[in-house]
Amino acid sequence: MSGEENVPGNGGKRKRSVKVPVMEGQTEEERRALRKKQRAILDRVNDRHAEMIQLDSNAYAEERESNNKLFENVRFTRELGNDGDNLVAIGTVAVERSSQLNQSVAQYPANDIMEKLRERYRGCNGGLWLNLGHDVAGLFKAVPILNFMNGPLEQPQMQKKKAVRRQKQDEDDEFQATQYETMDYGEKK
Repeated sequence: MSGEENVPGNGGKRKRSVKVPVMEGQTEEERRALRKKQRAILDRVNDRHAEMIQLDSNAYAEERESNNKLFENVRFTRELGNDGDNLVAIGTVAVERSSQLNQSVAQYPANDIMEKLRERYRGCNGGLWLNLGHDVAGLFKAVPILNFMNGPLEQPQMQKKKAVRRQKQDEDDEFQATQYETMDYGEKK
């Protein structure tokens, strides 16, 4: 498209710009093939669900990558809906994989942990908490210790200049006050 077209009925005087849709660039055959591949991924995710959940399997990464590659060609909402369905299925597998990760982590009862701590710090006279604190300090997000100061502690306050405003003059100030004066008009003869 040229980007401009004549408006009918104006004799070609006025032109308006034609917006090129974002969703251009794919034929119906390409879109149909893309949807077919997306449905195939969804079927594979559903069929290989048990295999994809296993932590030592690469099936999850393979299906996720193939879905990501197909997403690069998505231009229309219909194909976007299919991609969303694939994401939901892959996300469900990811949740189940994460729950397996949680189950595979060794869990220790509190009594066993306290017994090991007592054994390790038995010979510390009074320094038990200090030594324990130093050993576990790296496990916690603590505020770092600052050993320096940067800049003055107090900043001087800037003096604000007061705005000088003219006062309104009264009308009486423009004129001089009149004074009473007797006038002599001369005597009449």
